[in-house]
Amino acid sequence: MIDRAGRYILSDEQLTDLVKAFDQRYSSRAHQWLAKHTLNLILFKLEKEEVIETKYVKVPHQVPRTLVATLDGITPTMLAGARHIRRFLKNNRTLEPPGDWRWGIEVWKCLLFYTSVVLDSFILLPSLTQRLFSLQREDLKERDWILLPQRGRREEVDQGLRTLIRFSLTPSTTQHLKNLLRVVKLPKTRERNTRRRLFPDDWRTRKWRNRILRPAWEEFMTQLMRNTPFQAAEISMDSLVHVGTVLALTENLPPFAVAVHTAQTLVSPMTEASFNRLFLLKDWQGIENPRSQRPRVNPRQLASSYGSDGELFQQIELARQGLHREEPDARNIRREMACHIGQLVGVTERELATRPGDFTSLGYNTRCYGLWLIHLLMGKDDNGTVSTRASAIAAGFFPYCAEMPFHSWDKADWVSNVAGAMEEHATSHAKASFCRLDDFLVEVGLAPKLDIPWQAKALTKPLAQQPVPLVGPEEFDAALSATCSSVIPVEIRRLLRVKMILGFSLGLRSMEATNMKLKQFVVYPEPVIEIRVTKTAAGIRNLHLSKLMPVHHLKEVREFYEHRLRETCGNLEAPLLATPTHPEPYDSSYLASLAGLVLREVIAEPFCFHHLRHSFASWFLLRWLKAVKPCVFDGVKIPLFEHKIFHEPLLSGLRQLLFGLREPKIGEVAFSHGLVALCRLLGHSSPATTLSSYCHTVDVLSSLILRKGII
Repeated sequence: MIDRAGRYILSDEQLTDLVKAFDQRYSSRAHQWLAKHTLNLILFKLEKEEVIETKYVKVPHQVPRTLVATLDGITPTMLAGARHIRRFLKNNRTLEPPGDWRWGIEVWKCLLFYTSVVLDSFILLPSLTQRLFSLQREDLKERDWILLPQRGRREEVDQGLRTLIRFSLTPSTTQHLKNLLRVVKLPKTRERNTRRRLFPDDWRTRKWRNRILRPAWEEFMTQLMRNTPFQAAEISMDSLVHVGTVLALTENLPPFAVAVHTAQTLVSPMTEASFNRLFLLKDWQGIENPRSQRPRVNPRQLASSYGSDGELFQQIELARQGLHREEPDARNIRREMACHIGQLVGVTERELATRPGDFTSLGYNTRCYGLWLIHLLMGKDDNGTVSTRASAIAAGFFPYCAEMPFHSWDKADWVSNVAGAMEEHATSHAKASFCRLDDFLVEVGLAPKLDIPWQAKALTKPLAQQPVPLVGPEEFDAALSATCSSVIPVEIRRLLRVKMILGFSLGLRSMEATNMKLKQFVVYPEPVIEIRVTKTAAGIRNLHLSKLMPVHHLKEVREFYEHRLRETCGNLEAPLLATPTHPEPYDSSYLASLAGLVLREVIAEPFCFHHLRHSFASWFLLRWLKAVKPCVFDGVKIPLFEHKIFHEPLLSGLRQLLFGLREPKIGEVAFSHGLVALCRLLGHSSPATTLSSYCHTVDVLSSLILRKGII
């Protein structure tokens, strides 16, 4: 059926038939869910383009998950044998080789250490023997911890291509490592790199592993399985890691932690300074005090020093900043914004291409940028994509696009300037945005067509997952007190404190906090913040303050809300973070930069506002563990865990967020329910993003579960 507007009307019967077809075709509920979810996305796109008018398939709200481990090739006797070996090694930490052992004492100790690493500490990385035999002395500098790359070779760490990840060693594994280091004899050498190594070079060769290690493993397993019903031949060195993965899950290590231990998910660790300061209680002097570092400057502020063409860029950016990611009437607003930018630019693509000499280099490039923005606004990209693309170009516009007009750039200019812009823009979108800009310039004749090597090494982001600094709860309260510093304008000190609280206690993005209106703060029956202006559709969410935020932070935010209500005479459309002298929302980057200054004043690390969001996610993981398994914190003497966020009533509130008012279902406590909840709280579309980029305390969580205490 077709309506008057020419749209096809999809009936309820047709939808029902589609659902039945999916149910018949797919036997797995996971595949049924995926098919129905995909159908809803297609229907949404078609309805958005006014092609059809339809309802949607009812699909339970959930997030697709990836299997951490399969049982392929794993037998019950293999698991039982692995548990026997684990208990045996934990109870026999000084086990000596039998009298007929012919491979040397160091090989025996090596195999004990390797087996304990896999079955007790659950370090399950690919090519594990190669990683262990490439260990260097500095990788063991902290007691009961070991540093290993999740992927790649140890040499790539020294080249800056990989990052070392911290893994916890159980007391049993630590003892087996000590026993091994006592018997290993390294040849004397003057080479500095060789002196840093812990094991002989030939241990890393395939020849040694095939001729010595693997035959020794068979005899080693025979000795461990003696007088048991288990078969030594069932478990090889390679299959041991697979068995260890399944064993880790049965020992209630959360699947997301197992995914990190197996390198299925690459994560960013916390910085060494944060780990030393917050968990080892050590002062860290390894970096320059960042208080003297240059703060990041907003592109519009840089433009002010470039004369009239810089002012034009400022005006274009000011117009572009009015585009919110979730607008109720986005099409009309984008059309008006495109017309306004067109008036600022003052020329069309054809006019600019025919007389480029009439403009300075910056004037030409600024007008190209404005015309490209108009092209994006009139295109089919959603508001979030337009904002992301534009902000990536704007972040590196000065000085990389200010010295030479686009039509004069050659391949080398594109590579060098885009590489510089990628350093300014902290996301992975910079290169893609410049690629889109180049396509547009070539299409309308504003730049020549060049075979730009977009895959050049200079334009490739390093594989290393960069460490992230974290703010502790006590440090954050100290940072709030530091907002009284003379560098913070008096009229916005209170406002800045509230924005920082929203970032640390709720994990809000800078723009989410800045664009919040008074109507989005619901006071009764309990305080809730409704996030509506956000990065993506997944970011639309409601946050229950009393279940996430300490009482003193909640009190301050609520008092500021009531203060703003009085200032605005009850106007609920007014922004929360504003003042009578500045009734419009402040520039998000400006407030974020002030927050960064305050954080760097208190803590000697290169902090920015977004690290408050990282800290919220990282502490949430540990708070989740405390809420569902408080016993693992018994005897842990770390001041961090004495803070209010790790105690009642917030733990009870957290359990209500996770499970409601009922008892947890089977598997909800032990498995990754907490990670999925954190994903929703942060407004991410996938828990994989949450885990890989925001959770920097998986190592601490694993340590608490495996060793029931860090110290």
